[in-house]
Amino acid sequence: MPEFSDFHELHERSHERLALQALALTGDPHAATAGVRDAFIAAGHHWKKVSRLADPEEWIRSRAWSMATRRHLAHPWHRDDQVNPEQSAVLRGLQQLRDNQRRVLLLHHLAGQSSSDISAELGLTHTQAAQTLQDAIDAYTRALQIPSDQVLQSLHKLQPLVDLSHTPDADQLIRKGARRRVTALVLGCVGTVALVLGAGFFVSSGHVAPVSDSATDSQPVTQAMMLTEKQLSTFPPAQPWTITSTNDNTSGTGINSTCQGARFADPDGVGTLVRKFDSPGVQPRSLVETIEISDNPARAREAYETTRGWFTGCELARLQLTQAWQVNGLGEQADLIAFRVLSEPARNLMVGVVRSGSVTVSTVMDAEAGTPIDPQASANLLNEALGRLCKSTAAKAKCSYQSDLVAAIPPPSGEPEGSLSAVDLPPVANISAPWMGSDLLAGEPNVASTPCDNTSFVAAGATDARTRSYLIPQAGLPARFGVTETFARLPNQAKARKAINTVFNKMAACEKDILGTKVTQAKVQRKAGPNSEYGLWRVESQINNQQETIQWWMGITRVGSSLAQVNFAPVGINDIDQAIFTALVERARDRLRELEPTAPNATADGNSGASPSPAASQSPKK
Repeated sequence: MPEFSDFHELHERSHERLALQALALTGDPHAATAGVRDAFIAAGHHWKKVSRLADPEEWIRSRAWSMATRRHLAHPWHRDDQVNPEQSAVLRGLQQLRDNQRRVLLLHHLAGQSSSDISAELGLTHTQAAQTLQDAIDAYTRALQIPSDQVLQSLHKLQPLVDLSHTPDADQLIRKGARRRVTALVLGCVGTVALVLGAGFFVSSGHVAPVSDSATDSQPVTQAMMLTEKQLSTFPPAQPWTITSTNDNTSGTGINSTCQGARFADPDGVGTLVRKFDSPGVQPRSLVETIEISDNPARAREAYETTRGWFTGCELARLQLTQAWQVNGLGEQADLIAFRVLSEPARNLMVGVVRSGSVTVSTVMDAEAGTPIDPQASANLLNEALGRLCKSTAAKAKCSYQSDLVAAIPPPSGEPEGSLSAVDLPPVANISAPWMGSDLLAGEPNVASTPCDNTSFVAAGATDARTRSYLIPQAGLPARFGVTETFARLPNQAKARKAINTVFNKMAACEKDILGTKVTQAKVQRKAGPNSEYGLWRVESQINNQQETIQWWMGITRVGSSLAQVNFAPVGINDIDQAIFTALVERARDRLRELEPTAPNATADGNSGASPSPAASQSPKK
């Protein structure tokens, strides 16, 4: 099979090291080998496209890592009796790294990628890639107590765990990929024939009369199915748009918008098109529309979750999720999410994601700060984008002409349920580095409490109290700077209400009970939503005889039987105002709804969390 001669060569020289990389990424030998196998099958399926890429191995590696990660989720950090103490230490050291740190470390040491290549592959700036790599090396070498020049040597100690004895050879992988192409072709033909017969077209001699703007199985997505300049021209404020590119995203970095995590949300999809628009008018804006068609609706659901997760789990510096909506009546799943980026210049992002059948469509509008991006117009645009796919038999998309917006709690961020995420935290002063969250720790003692309240969720009856801290390591600030959150579910609502009332009462009496302590600002909000409430305070405390003081914000919120306490400790000018801290407490409230099994996604009070930008009224000093 001459067309696969390079495939054989690529498989021979790369499959073993790709399996090692996937193992180091997941800690699971079985998931690693299966992920590499499936990635090579996908490469065989799409070989004509893959073989034309500048680096086919990068295409396969991305999919192998994605598939291995997906496979090991049910059994994270798989334990193997054959692991020796040295290998176990390496796996523990890798496990302690954040996901992005682990990926950067492996790309550099095992895949031989430069900082420039890494930044392109992961959608990071050069500075972010370099810093993440250094942080990863520092954390990994500390964990193993080895010098930095021994990182590669230590990683290769995992090689004996890679068992390729039962994996298919290149010819078997080719046959599997060929069967996949045949299956896809048959399904596509069946769908096409059904469509043609239903429309009354004449079929003769194995040829189907062409249908205007339709797609074939070999080209399930066509340019005719994408948004047009005319459709965008009416988007408020109305101004001209220009298409700058349309392609299948197999060239270049594959990263087309802020926070995009990989080239494809479905690495084994059957078709992709990306279209970019630009509008340099009164309010400069750009738009990226991406269409991905999967083999089946189940894979499309995964692609939808992946696409949405790129944004809701984004750790870009000075980016914050401000509001979220469900788009009812549009496809089978649809979300709209607003972000702000306080960089120079400040920007607003509006991300729309919709799935119908086997198709996932996303729109990402990026606009200079000024006139807010209209959410209803964004929902209508997402509707139009989905509607243009109705002619694709491969997509099997259902047309919809509804786009009813309902304010909702933010979609899952990928962080532990109930906890804040980096994307929830506000930019502070002029700090241009990202927030980073710690691992979950036991919530006793409650480090988010203050001397005024000394709240203990455990004493109140919680058995699962947990704490996380959020820092900006690259800012070089004192260790006390940052955000701390403790959250828990109590046995019932009565205990939760009693606990939060106790905090309210202690904070009201704090100035009388604790000398040298002042409560300079306070806000107690009852009935802040369906079965929820919160309060927040600015506390100033004298710490020595020289009357030096420290200040912090503290807030507590309840949803049903769940509680969260949030503490922000400023340093100097690196501070936030009451409006911004209120929004943070409200977001902690929203995240608590993830712990309440009966809590609706859409908020009954029509508020998914206050935007940090509007001014808030200041309560009088207590």
